[in-house]
Amino acid sequence: MLTRTRALAVTIAALIAVGSILVLTTATAATSTHTIWLSPRGFVTAQNLAGGHLSMGSPSGDEEHVTTDTTGDLQWVSYPLQLSNGLKIKQVITCYKVDNATSFISQVRLTTSKVPPTATVVYDDPTDLTSTAGACHAGQHSSISVNGEITLSLRLNFSSTGHAIDIGAIGVVVTP
Repeated sequence: MLTRTRALAVTIAALIAVGSILVLTTATAATSTHTIWLSPRGFVTAQNLAGGHLSMGSPSGDEEHVTTDTTGDLQWVSYPLQLSNGLKIKQVITCYKVDNATSFISQVRLTTSKVPPTATVVYDDPTDLTSTAGACHAGQHSSISVNGEITLSLRLNFSSTGHAIDIGAIGVVVTP
């Protein structure tokens, strides 16, 4: 069983390696769940219903430092996940740090899509992520079957243009 689990972990890691990003996979033999850790450097700016523009950078190279030129909610960053069909997403872990608790991540969302411009929301965690010390939030448990494109989106709420939100590693817990 352990050899099969290790082989599955290697297979999953090989299937989701993207460009120069190496995706680390860990496995637990008893449960056969795997946590795929993704670099936050894959995020892109997305829909910004508050108006204005989001800016992203990485002062240390290990996080995505997000700022905005306008205050308000409904400012989104997205990460196109590269997961193999047949996997099931069990949980999303979001590591982050905000420099002021009044500006925070207000939602973690997964959507699926095959034919544009439609997308279906398959996971919504409305927990406000407000840690100024830095934390990893393990979201709600789910069972989402991967069958097509999946995008992870973070909804950001800025109370001041002087605030920043740092996004760290993202963990996607999957089973075969």
